[in-house]
Amino acid sequence: MKKTLLLLAVILTAGTLFSQTINTTYIWPDTNWTITGTYTAGNLLLNPTTTDTHFKFDDATVSNVGDVINVESPVVDLRAAFTAGEKVLKFGLTMAFTLTAASSESLGFQYWDADASNWVAMPDGSPQAGDTAGDYTTCATGPQDVYFDFNNFTTNQQQNFKYRMFYNDGGLATGKGFCLAAPTLTSVDITCSAPTALHTTSLGFEGAQIGWTANSSEVQWAAEYGTAGFNLGSGTSDNYINQNPYNISGLTDNTSYDFYVRANCIPSMAGGAVYSAWSSKFNFTTTNVPCTPPSGGLANQLKPNSVNLTWAPQGSESAWNVEYGPQGYTRGSAQTLGSFSATSSSSNTITGLTASTIYDFYVMADCGGGDTSGFAGPYTFITAAYTIGWLNLQWPSSGSINAGDSFNIYAQIYVDGITNPTGQGSNITAWIGYNTTNNDPINWPNTNWFTASYNTDVGNNDEYQLDLGAKLTTAGTYYYASRFQLNSEAFQYGGFQGGPWQMGVNNSGVLTVTGTLAVENQTIEGFSFYPNPVKDNIMLNAKQNIDQIELFNLLGQKVMFTQPGVSSYQLKLHSLTTGVYFMKVKVADKTGTYKVVKQ
Repeated sequence: MKKTLLLLAVILTAGTLFSQTINTTYIWPDTNWTITGTYTAGNLLLNPTTTDTHFKFDDATVSNVGDVINVESPVVDLRAAFTAGEKVLKFGLTMAFTLTAASSESLGFQYWDADASNWVAMPDGSPQAGDTAGDYTTCATGPQDVYFDFNNFTTNQQQNFKYRMFYNDGGLATGKGFCLAAPTLTSVDITCSAPTALHTTSLGFEGAQIGWTANSSEVQWAAEYGTAGFNLGSGTSDNYINQNPYNISGLTDNTSYDFYVRANCIPSMAGGAVYSAWSSKFNFTTTNVPCTPPSGGLANQLKPNSVNLTWAPQGSESAWNVEYGPQGYTRGSAQTLGSFSATSSSSNTITGLTASTIYDFYVMADCGGGDTSGFAGPYTFITAAYTIGWLNLQWPSSGSINAGDSFNIYAQIYVDGITNPTGQGSNITAWIGYNTTNNDPINWPNTNWFTASYNTDVGNNDEYQLDLGAKLTTAGTYYYASRFQLNSEAFQYGGFQGGPWQMGVNNSGVLTVTGTLAVENQTIEGFSFYPNPVKDNIMLNAKQNIDQIELFNLLGQKVMFTQPGVSSYQLKLHSLTTGVYFMKVKVADKTGTYKVVKQ
């Protein structure tokens, strides 16, 4: 992260500074300095290597692109300063500049690495795009101190040290420029103390806030952190920390971390960095992700002596603790009937219950590591009075009809003590349903289920039937199954032919419907109706009894069904919305379809 140059006079208060070995004030022009680069000569307005007291370059004087220019110092031998313990260079600068906003222009300082034989950027807080200071066109400059730590230099790098200021217009025709006065160079000894008393000011499951005691007057620090035991230099680092305490984010919950911090001994965040020693290692551990109780406890597959319990997890846990007892019991008391650990939130069968009895159950999340939520509940259920012993989708397994044709489906059920050879068993409700997708009938829309009527006894079974063809008026492939309910207990579903629905074992039936419901494709002799258009009621008359009337909307959806059994019948349409409908009428063995306009 780069920092903008501070054009301020810096007073060294962060550490101790002694100017001893190197204390050079350059006076320009100076033939020991050199100008290098590839640039348009007309843009170099002041040349400190030949005639001028300033180095001034205006990229806008001559319109062109590709200017790169450097002013390079003579070689400075740093060995004596290094031996004297003065391992920091202070560059005293007075300069002004303007960089175009959002541009690729660059301006800064580099040093010569004699070991690698190349120029390297100094950590000097070089300006960024859009930065400006003073007025470079008039050389109205301000002071700026930049510091450079050469503590790790080899002897060769010390002996052959030199530095330069560089400018690159980045290939822009809109580049600006700069003006620099002769710099000063001083070797100094800057020291400051490492921070101490590291501590957490806040701690969470994915972040932490770390504070410390600053033992000098520094206002900037560098930090490095990683999982416990990491080696310095291999962790995550931030060299421009301007606040204490310091926020860390993106951590892993329930994880141990090590943290180190050191002071930047350069005062007032001036360019460059001279660091103290690292602090002692500080270790902290993030908290666990909050363990949240489940919700939506339900009981299904209700039987006289057993039930299956389910719930909705609210976190990433994979284990739960469940407790149950008679309704109103005190959790954990002598009334508690049972408790168990679960590893699934959808399949938890408990047995040994009493028929027709109300129970409560509670569930808590187990998030691991001894971290558990509170109990959610109580959730209440009542066991069944009887057990549905067997049910199915009896017949047929498949079929193909034209839209509007009849297609009767039969299903059977056996309940011990309720179904028998002497008529319909009590408290049983049966449905036949369909879906356009061949999946578990438990997922089919409730609007696709139709109440089936009792047909006959088949041994100890009760048989029910429904004309599904009358419900399907558009072409397509439909899957059908049976559904039964005993009293108000859970639905149970039947598949063809062997028993409860199970994909690949007792499947849904398949019905193919071809064509669509015809419009006035057949009329019935002697049948009439009026008025049409109709506002509220319509009167139907026939020579024989009207057996059945069905009304469909333009989408083919059945919106009305009745079986009058009389020759004159008033059909009430006031509840329907305005629009066009198709009326299908059956009289004796004739069927007719008619268009009806509802006003």
